[in-house]
Amino acid sequence: MNVFSWCLCGFLMILGLAQLWEALLLWWYRPRLPLLRYEVVPLSGQVENGEQLLHFLRLTTAGSQLLLLDFGLDSQSRNLLRQLCSEQGACFLTPEEAEELLFEANDLV
Repeated sequence: MNVFSWCLCGFLMILGLAQLWEALLLWWYRPRLPLLRYEVVPLSGQVENGEQLLHFLRLTTAGSQLLLLDFGLDSQSRNLLRQLCSEQGACFLTPEEAEELLFEANDLV
């Protein structure tokens, strides 16, 4: 039993050292600046439960900038989503506004 205990302790010690080495390497090679990520969601027609949709998208795209594109929403959905996006920090754009934004960003590069 004593040999088994020593072998198990040795194995767990080696496993712990490997995990520590992995954590140090991940910390050392991490990106220094936060990465900019964008999640683009095209919407059209009538959107029911806009609050739930936006809440779901905010949860599933955590850490990303959320862009909602209006590809023919009805006026009620458009107004609701525009208001919700302004309250929750998401962007609500028409395709023309998105194109203009991309061209401005391209000029900066």
